[in-house]
Amino acid sequence: MSAEQFKTEKSSNLGNLKLNNFPLQQKLEEIWNTKIQIRNDGKCAALAEKKFGSLKEYQNCIFLNIGTGIGGAVFLER
Repeated sequence: MSAEQFKTEKSSNLGNLKLNNFPLQQKLEEIWNTKIQIRNDGKCAALAEKKFGSLKEYQNCIFLNIGTGIGGAVFLER
């Protein structure tokens, strides 16, 4: 799912779920009556490590996620 598709809250393809142009964020917000944010697994893993895990002691660091794809994050404290 591209960044542009996240902005429009539509997905062109939800991988193994085989859903095309499905408004996932909107549907989840309706079900749980709360604001929902959708992010990819690499970004979520990086944010979790920075806040709770092995990266919380570092101001400047790089996180790489290698799974079904490759993703990551760079944290720079100015």
